[in-house]
Amino acid sequence: MCTGQITDFSNPKDLGEPVHEKIREMTKGGVDYSFECAGNLEVLREAFLSTHDGWGLTVVLGIHPTPRMLPLHPMELFDGRRITGSVFGDFQGEDPAASFCRGMHAPGGEIGRIHNARASF
Repeated sequence: MCTGQITDFSNPKDLGEPVHEKIREMTKGGVDYSFECAGNLEVLREAFLSTHDGWGLTVVLGIHPTPRMLPLHPMELFDGRRITGSVFGDFQGEDPAASFCRGMHAPGGEIGRIHNARASF
């Protein structure tokens, strides 16, 4: 069940100021999380600048059609905001060690034949 909701919406074409300034004003300092899904570097910059100093996190989901540099000044990263990418959500492949351990403990596994530098199992 999703507990998040949109409480306010602003059309950037109707604003007399940059989007990030309006969002920071509405949220009294910036949002905790922002998501860029369009693959547009200008939108990415606005999403990043909309986050709160100290702990804001921007997640890049959109893929820009042509490789370009991120439009961020290095000093904008020194106030604690972070930016990360997530093409497949938070997918993580299986840990090979876990798979190895399951195989060794399975019926017919070879755990008795494993030795370490100190003692046999």
